[in-house]
Amino acid sequence: MKCKFLAIALSILALSSIEAKNAKALTPKKSKFLLGKDKAQISFFGAEDTSPITFVGATTTFTPITFTQDQLSHGNAITPNGASSQFLLQEGTYKISFTGTFQSSFPPSFWDIALQVGKNTIFINSDSKNFLPLDSFAISFVDKVIEVDKPTHLSIVARNTATGASVVLTTRSIIIQKL
Repeated sequence: MKCKFLAIALSILALSSIEAKNAKALTPKKSKFLLGKDKAQISFFGAEDTSPITFVGATTTFTPITFTQDQLSHGNAITPNGASSQFLLQEGTYKISFTGTFQSSFPPSFWDIALQVGKNTIFINSDSKNFLPLDSFAISFVDKVIEVDKPTHLSIVARNTATGASVVLTTRSIIIQKL
Protein backbone atom coordinates (compact mmCIF):
# COMPACT_ATOMS: atom_id res chain seq x y z
CA MET A 1 0.00 0.00 0.00
CA LYS A 2 2.83 2.40 0.88
CA CYS A 3 4.53 1.55 -2.41
CA LYS A 4 1.39 2.41 -4.43
CA PHE A 5 1.08 5.74 -2.62
CA LEU A 6 4.74 6.49 -3.25
CA ALA A 7 4.39 5.59 -6.95
CA ILE A 8 1.36 7.88 -7.33
CA ALA A 9 3.09 10.75 -5.52
CA LEU A 10 6.20 10.41 -7.72
CA SER A 11 4.03 10.31 -10.87
CA ILE A 12 2.23 13.50 -9.87
CA LEU A 13 5.55 15.17 -9.07
CA ALA A 14 6.99 14.14 -12.45
CA LEU A 15 3.94 15.43 -14.33
CA SER A 16 3.94 18.75 -12.47
CA SER A 17 7.63 19.29 -13.24
CA ILE A 18 6.93 18.65 -16.95
CA GLU A 19 4.12 21.24 -16.86
CA ALA A 20 6.41 23.70 -15.06
CA LYS A 21 9.13 23.18 -17.69
CA ASN A 22 6.58 23.79 -20.45
CA ALA A 23 5.39 26.95 -18.72
CA LYS A 24 8.96 28.24 -18.51
CA ALA A 25 9.36 27.61 -22.24
CA LEU A 26 6.89 30.44 -22.98
CA THR A 27 9.35 33.26 -23.59
CA PRO A 28 8.39 36.90 -24.22
CA LYS A 29 9.05 36.35 -27.95
CA LYS A 30 6.58 33.47 -28.06
CA SER A 31 3.97 35.19 -25.87
CA LYS A 32 4.13 38.22 -28.19
CA PHE A 33 3.03 35.88 -30.98
CA LEU A 34 0.06 34.72 -28.93
CA LEU A 35 -1.09 38.31 -28.25
CA GLY A 36 -0.54 39.55 -31.79
CA LYS A 37 2.27 41.41 -33.48
CA ASP A 38 1.85 44.57 -31.43
CA LYS A 39 0.62 44.33 -27.84
CA ALA A 40 -0.03 48.10 -27.89
CA GLN A 41 -3.02 47.44 -30.17
CA ILE A 42 -4.88 45.69 -27.35
CA SER A 43 -7.23 48.21 -25.73
CA PHE A 44 -9.97 47.68 -23.19
CA PHE A 45 -11.82 49.50 -20.44
CA GLY A 46 -13.79 47.96 -17.59
CA ALA A 47 -15.58 49.51 -14.63
CA GLU A 48 -18.58 49.18 -12.35
CA ASP A 49 -20.74 51.33 -10.13
CA THR A 50 -23.05 50.74 -7.18
CA SER A 51 -24.45 54.23 -6.66
CA PRO A 52 -28.20 54.07 -7.48
CA ILE A 53 -29.66 55.91 -10.47
CA THR A 54 -33.43 56.46 -10.20
CA PHE A 55 -35.60 56.81 -13.30
CA VAL A 56 -38.87 58.44 -12.17
CA GLY A 57 -42.00 58.01 -14.30
CA ALA A 58 -42.21 57.46 -18.02
CA THR A 59 -39.89 59.62 -20.09
CA THR A 60 -38.62 59.85 -23.64
CA THR A 61 -35.28 61.26 -22.46
CA PHE A 62 -32.36 58.93 -21.94
CA THR A 63 -30.07 59.33 -18.90
CA PRO A 64 -26.34 58.51 -19.19
CA ILE A 65 -25.21 55.69 -16.93
CA THR A 66 -22.02 56.25 -14.90
CA PHE A 67 -19.25 53.75 -14.13
CA THR A 68 -17.00 55.28 -11.47
CA GLN A 69 -15.72 52.34 -9.43
CA ASP A 70 -12.96 49.78 -10.01
CA GLN A 71 -11.87 51.20 -13.35
CA LEU A 72 -9.28 49.21 -15.24
CA SER A 73 -7.98 50.07 -18.69
CA HIS A 74 -5.20 49.29 -21.11
CA GLY A 75 -4.19 50.97 -24.34
CA ASN A 76 -5.15 54.35 -25.72
CA ALA A 77 -8.16 53.55 -27.92
CA ILE A 78 -10.76 54.12 -25.13
CA THR A 79 -10.75 57.23 -22.94
CA PRO A 80 -13.43 57.83 -20.25
CA ASN A 81 -14.55 61.36 -19.44
CA GLY A 82 -14.26 62.71 -15.89
CA ALA A 83 -17.72 61.47 -14.84
CA SER A 84 -17.19 58.09 -16.56
CA SER A 85 -20.51 58.33 -18.35
CA GLN A 86 -19.01 58.93 -21.79
CA PHE A 87 -16.11 57.24 -23.56
CA LEU A 88 -14.07 58.51 -26.49
CA LEU A 89 -13.43 55.65 -28.93
CA GLN A 90 -10.74 55.92 -31.58
CA GLU A 91 -11.36 54.54 -35.07
CA GLY A 92 -11.98 50.77 -35.03
CA THR A 93 -14.34 47.95 -34.07
CA TYR A 94 -15.47 47.53 -30.44
CA LYS A 95 -17.45 45.08 -28.36
CA ILE A 96 -19.50 46.71 -25.61
CA SER A 97 -20.82 44.55 -22.75
CA PHE A 98 -23.17 45.94 -20.09
CA THR A 99 -24.84 44.27 -17.12
CA GLY A 100 -27.24 46.12 -14.84
CA THR A 101 -29.49 45.25 -11.90
CA PHE A 102 -32.82 47.06 -11.92
CA GLN A 103 -35.23 47.32 -9.01
CA SER A 104 -38.77 48.60 -8.63
CA SER A 105 -41.43 48.33 -5.97
CA PHE A 106 -44.35 49.08 -8.25
CA PRO A 107 -45.41 46.53 -10.88
CA PRO A 108 -45.20 46.47 -13.81
CA SER A 109 -41.95 48.23 -14.73
CA PHE A 110 -40.49 48.86 -18.18
CA TRP A 111 -37.13 50.32 -19.23
CA ASP A 112 -34.95 50.74 -22.30
CA ILE A 113 -31.17 50.47 -22.50
CA ALA A 114 -29.38 51.96 -25.50
CA LEU A 115 -25.97 52.89 -26.84
CA GLN A 116 -25.49 56.49 -27.79
CA VAL A 117 -22.78 56.51 -30.46
CA GLY A 118 -22.00 60.09 -31.41
CA LYS A 119 -25.43 61.64 -32.05
CA ASN A 120 -27.06 58.31 -32.92
CA THR A 121 -28.98 56.21 -30.40
CA ILE A 122 -28.92 52.47 -31.01
CA PHE A 123 -31.68 50.65 -29.12
CA ILE A 124 -30.24 47.57 -27.55
CA ASN A 125 -32.70 46.20 -25.04
CA SER A 126 -36.23 46.89 -23.85
CA ASP A 127 -37.01 45.06 -20.64
CA SER A 128 -39.99 44.69 -18.39
CA LYS A 129 -40.65 43.03 -15.10
CA ASN A 130 -43.78 42.51 -13.07
CA PHE A 131 -41.97 42.83 -9.75
CA LEU A 132 -43.39 40.83 -6.88
CA PRO A 133 -42.61 41.61 -3.21
CA LEU A 134 -40.10 38.76 -2.92
CA ASP A 135 -38.74 39.21 -6.45
CA SER A 136 -37.75 42.86 -6.66
CA PHE A 137 -34.67 42.63 -8.91
CA ALA A 138 -34.14 42.09 -12.62
CA ILE A 139 -30.82 41.79 -14.43
CA SER A 140 -30.37 43.15 -17.95
CA PHE A 141 -27.50 42.18 -20.25
CA VAL A 142 -26.30 43.92 -23.39
CA ASP A 143 -23.60 42.80 -25.83
CA LYS A 144 -23.11 44.80 -29.02
CA VAL A 145 -20.35 45.14 -31.60
CA ILE A 146 -19.99 48.56 -33.23
CA GLU A 147 -17.60 50.10 -35.72
CA VAL A 148 -16.55 53.74 -35.69
CA ASP A 149 -14.70 55.36 -38.60
CA LYS A 150 -13.44 58.40 -36.66
CA PRO A 151 -13.00 59.34 -32.98
CA THR A 152 -16.52 59.05 -31.53
CA HIS A 153 -18.16 59.44 -28.11
CA LEU A 154 -20.03 56.46 -26.66
CA SER A 155 -22.46 56.38 -23.73
CA ILE A 156 -24.70 53.69 -22.29
CA VAL A 157 -28.05 55.33 -21.60
CA ALA A 158 -31.34 54.19 -20.07
CA ARG A 159 -34.88 55.43 -19.53
CA ASN A 160 -38.03 54.39 -17.68
CA THR A 161 -41.03 53.82 -19.95
CA ALA A 162 -43.61 52.84 -17.29
CA THR A 163 -46.14 55.48 -16.26
CA GLY A 164 -46.39 55.88 -12.49
CA ALA A 165 -43.48 53.58 -11.65
CA SER A 166 -39.93 54.37 -10.65
CA VAL A 167 -37.09 52.10 -11.68
CA VAL A 168 -33.74 52.13 -9.90
CA LEU A 169 -30.51 50.94 -11.49
CA THR A 170 -28.65 49.64 -8.44
CA THR A 171 -25.46 48.01 -9.74
CA ARG A 172 -23.87 47.88 -13.16
CA SER A 173 -20.69 47.01 -15.01
CA ILE A 174 -19.24 47.75 -18.41
CA ILE A 175 -16.49 46.26 -20.54
CA ILE A 176 -15.38 47.89 -23.79
CA GLN A 177 -12.91 45.96 -25.94
CA LYS A 178 -11.27 47.06 -29.15
CA LEU A 179 -11.36 44.10 -31.50
